[in-house]
Amino acid sequence: MGYTHYWKHSGLTNYDWNKITHYVKKIAGASDVEVEIDFQSNYIKLNGIGADSHEDFYISVESQSDFCKTARKPYDEIVVAILMLLEDMCPTFSWSSDGDPEDHQDGLALFNKVCND
Repeated sequence: MGYTHYWKHSGLTNYDWNKITHYVKKIAGASDVEVEIDFQSNYIKLNGIGADSHEDFYISVESQSDFCKTARKPYDEIVVAILMLLEDMCPTFSWSSDGDPEDHQDGLALFNKVCND
């Protein structure tokens, strides 16, 4: 199946969504990886650019169970940081991955840089 991240949640409050959107912008801005991001009132979609793209990462304010294959492309660090952010901020959010903890080190470093400073 490849390198895939899985997540689920039972819905996000408007308050949480506003905080999440704020931090996702900070995470993307703190990374050296260029991504295309679409912020809407009820979802965020992002992907790498050109040859560094794979599947869209899509997180919705509504209850969701989804996955994204990043193929370990550079934008994976942003996806992992966002998943860590969501898990940290939202009690109903959980995620898992086909990757090992070593695969998540860049995302963890980015998460810590932005969210724990």
